[in-house]
Amino acid sequence: MFALLDCTQQETLPVDPSADFFDPSDPRTLEIELRHVHLPYLAQYGYVDWDRDTGEVAPGPEFETIREPLVALRDFAEEQD
Repeated sequence: MFALLDCTQQETLPVDPSADFFDPSDPRTLEIELRHVHLPYLAQYGYVDWDRDTGEVAPGPEFETIREPLVALRDFAEEQD
């Protein structure tokens, strides 16, 4: 989600469950949860546009409503490093 803060509405990003910021004890479970739980919910509420076929996401029509909390979370996470 943090990566979407730097995207335009037209840009898409691949969803990569093996990315460094994920710390899965079970990578397959993480992939399943992203595809069948988290991404569908985020898409349902309009926070992301998710293409199930390509596995890419883009900011959805409601993304701006969560931008400020995401920026605060990202800033906090960066301060902790």
